[in-house]
Amino acid sequence: MKKSISVAALFALTVSFALPAHATSPEPIDLNIFVQLAQSQARDLINWKVGDSMNYNVKMGPLGGGTMVKNVASEENGAIWLHQDINVMNQKQTVDVLMQRSNGKILKVLQNGQEAQIPDSHIEVVSTNFDHITVPAGTFDCMHIVANTSDAKGLEVWGTPDMTAMDGALKEIVPTQFGITMTLELTAFHKVQ
Repeated sequence: MKKSISVAALFALTVSFALPAHATSPEPIDLNIFVQLAQSQARDLINWKVGDSMNYNVKMGPLGGGTMVKNVASEENGAIWLHQDINVMNQKQTVDVLMQRSNGKILKVLQNGQEAQIPDSHIEVVSTNFDHITVPAGTFDCMHIVANTSDAKGLEVWGTPDMTAMDGALKEIVPTQFGITMTLELTAFHKVQ
């Protein structure tokens, strides 16, 4: 049975780095996964606070890795600006998303300061179960979610919003259309009290 996702932990799936056949390193050009997962969020209230942040190690299969930092940058008329700095294999990218607090709707996406289209795609939750995971930021009891989108099959997210910050994503595995798997693991977080 197909279900629409309503778990904030999936918001953390950020940017799908596409690897063109002629390239030797990934190019951060596809925002579909980030936006689709953020759009699908259906919590009654996003209670993240300005200053909340999460830091990740990012691995791109055998190609190498880097880091990602995301934070709640500001508030604007009942919405929040989420900011991400991504540095993978010496390629830097910023992504800013304006998200309505009341329903998680994405109002605007900026990629490297330029407005980007918000894809309209459905997320299918394949499975959910409770799990126990260790990442550089610690050991947590969490929810493990497997989901599909039109751009990626077999996305995996382990998350616990109550024990961390923002969406609570602890670990994410994102298969890309070019056969390279992106893995993110939480290294540190800050939750404003």
